[in-house]
Amino acid sequence: MKMKNILKFAALFSFALLAFTGCEHPDTTEELPYYYYEPIAYLENVNTRVAVYHSPDGIVNQDITMPVTVGLSKAMTGACTVRVECTVEGEGFSAQNVTLPDNGVVTIPAGERSASFTMSIGDWSFCSGVADARSYTISLKIVEASARISTNSNSVVYVLDKTRESYTSTAAPTEGSQVATDAYTVSYNVKADTWTPIEIGTSGRYSRYLYYSSYIGLQWDLGSTKTVTAVANVCYPYYTSYNTAVYTIMTSTDGQKWTTYDEGLDLAQSEPQYVSFYTPVEARYVRLLMRGVTAFSNGALIYAK
Repeated sequence: MKMKNILKFAALFSFALLAFTGCEHPDTTEELPYYYYEPIAYLENVNTRVAVYHSPDGIVNQDITMPVTVGLSKAMTGACTVRVECTVEGEGFSAQNVTLPDNGVVTIPAGERSASFTMSIGDWSFCSGVADARSYTISLKIVEASARISTNSNSVVYVLDKTRESYTSTAAPTEGSQVATDAYTVSYNVKADTWTPIEIGTSGRYSRYLYYSSYIGLQWDLGSTKTVTAVANVCYPYYTSYNTAVYTIMTSTDGQKWTTYDEGLDLAQSEPQYVSFYTPVEARYVRLLMRGVTAFSNGALIYAK
């Protein structure tokens, strides 16, 4: 009997990242010959991704949930009850912060192979400070079941990593207002040290399109130090397959010494795509460096307060 492959589960806690890892289906030699003669309960990995945003005032989307699926190697004639427990690691983080419905008890109906429930964070106070970046771990394990428990796939792990200082959104930033385009200058870069000024209109559009398949950088000179809340790369889908890239965001007060805030955050093609700081930054110069097949831009906006 051939079992399907289990995909790994990864979830982004941006500004917080949740990465989910697990084991393979319970079809190894260690499980035989029981696998063929009796059902085995295991925790299944799911291919999904979840973004969690936080600000200096706390978590923005506190209603986020994390799916958990309990599977059986073969269906049972009667219902199968499985109990899952969680343990946590991380300073200030406790199991009381995690909510498991029905105390982690899930029932797989007779004749079915799986059942799902959602886990959530009921108390976000442990990660209220943006500057205080930490990592946390939630480990789930099957501790009791009315079927044999897999020895190889009875646990999964979520890792919460809140180290990000910016995030992307298709919604305009809630802090600051759009700065008039004639109040700053924009340059673009396709090589390591060459920045070329480009003319922009009142809508933030360029007099020419910029498109480079692997890399393009944008640099704003605001003329004086301002409290920057967000920048925006105005673009549109060039091809449907060109729909994701990553960015690095940097700031400087003098154009010489640069501070890097984030690297490798998603930048999708939309019109526009906003990159916002969770905590506004004092800067005269701002750089948005884009890498990937969507290193494409036909406009630039900046927000400050």
